Amino acid sequence: MKHSRSLAHPKSYKDSSPVEVTWGFGGTDFNRPGVLPEEIENPESVSEEAKKTIAVNVYERDPNARKKCLKHWGTKCVICNFDFERVYGELGRGLIHVHHLKPLAEVGEEYDLNPVSDLRPICPNCHAMLHRKRPALSIAELKEFIVYGG
Repeated sequence: MKHSRSLAHPKSYKDSSPVEVTWGFGGTDFNRPGVLPEEIENPESVSEEAKKTIAVNVYERDPNARKKCLKHWGTKCVICNFDFERVYGELGRGLIHVHHLKPLAEVGEEYDLNPVSDLRPICPNCHAMLHRKRPALSIAELKEFIVYGG
């Protein structure tokens, strides 16, 4: 899907309270991020974009919902089974994104969230991959893309 170069698109986010979003501007393919830092051949000659201020809707998140989700589902990614604590030890304990199965943009002003049925723990890589498409992929759809041992 092609979009105007003036549209902003999320480049990265931190699943925290409050959530932190880094926005990108321009580009023609909304589903594909801009050039990643590791793709730049000569970073010394690249100039950064000017700082821009924008207004966005911010959805309040209940930290208790996250806790209840993780108490039920644990902290392993439900898509790829990645476990930060197993790989990074104490440094990785409790690190995981929590994904809303129903996008917050679709629920209106308020809705009654059930942390067990409406949320899932997902690693940052899988979370980013879910949101590579609009609308976001489902967990089952993303699992079909995973190639193990490749």
